[in-house]
Amino acid sequence: MSKGAKGTETRLWLVRGDDPRLVADREAAIIASLGGGALDVVTLDGDGTLASEICTALEQMHMFSDGALVAVRQAEKLASEEAGALAEFVSRRQAEGAVLNYLVISSFTGAVSQKLVKLAQEAGGLEDLRLDSKSRDAFLSQELSGSHLAFTPDAVAELREFLGEDVARARGILEVLEAAFPEGHRVSAQELAPYLSRSGAQPLYLITNAIENASGAHPEVEPLRLLKRFLEDMRVHPLVVCAVISRRMAEVASVHVPGERGGAAANARLEELGGKKKAPFAADKLAQAASGLDFASVAKALNWCAEAEGRLKGLDGVPEEFAVELLVARLANLFARRRGTQAASARRSR
Repeated sequence: MSKGAKGTETRLWLVRGDDPRLVADREAAIIASLGGGALDVVTLDGDGTLASEICTALEQMHMFSDGALVAVRQAEKLASEEAGALAEFVSRRQAEGAVLNYLVISSFTGAVSQKLVKLAQEAGGLEDLRLDSKSRDAFLSQELSGSHLAFTPDAVAELREFLGEDVARARGILEVLEAAFPEGHRVSAQELAPYLSRSGAQPLYLITNAIENASGAHPEVEPLRLLKRFLEDMRVHPLVVCAVISRRMAEVASVHVPGERGGAAANARLEELGGKKKAPFAADKLAQAASGLDFASVAKALNWCAEAEGRLKGLDGVPEEFAVELLVARLANLFARRRGTQAASARRSR
């Protein structure tokens, strides 16, 4: 990390871009690089958040962890006066030599207060992930090649036109299609069309991110909030959400090898099992999730996914929404408990 005023260690990043998936992946990579489970992660949304709330979180003490990371998402929605107040507070506290909690500010549009941009530039923590048209085409091609489905040329053209510059939505659409069609199926433009108008095109991976990063006294709160948004506001069917979560837990299980860590090892394991390699950020994030669980936890996660899928198919009469809510809450608490156990073990070994 770079040094700020008076040699104080910089603990600030601002990640901006026009591709939500890349921004979210980079944020996750920063959290993982700082020890992941050794920190409490405090998530705030720029929409309606006051600078005073962020400042309080930056100075809050945490008794049972090594500190905290404050993630401010959708920073473009911070009111200009709040963004200015936050920038002034951080600059002043750095000049005083104060050691604040880590701060990661992210924006999916790149339109962030110039005061925050300047602060991040001075700290050496500004990361610009905005894509040009060539990069967007490469990103979409990589996502399509990583799917277990095939696509006719007219389907690819239709998908490309529908996505425009927001290629990050491709992953959400592919996850829905992969839940709907058998492996190896060749999707035509006609079969694709109904899915391009569905809310399922939203980035459902945000739920699995929230599950894997869950922490604190009530780790299920943020994942369940996201789930409610998908089920109620976007009208995503619970079976689709369950399919995305189950697929992710299957990936975690496939790369869960004791003693192996890092994205390179995760990608090697995926290839060994006949899967596709992931981009470096995504592979690192998958490896981090797998390393946070033990064998018993992996088995529980897979059993819970199977149980939820059975309930969604009407095996025991449990309401669909409750089945997927229970799955999300169980998994969030599982990841949070394992993170807490690892942090406690690390402190005892010092």
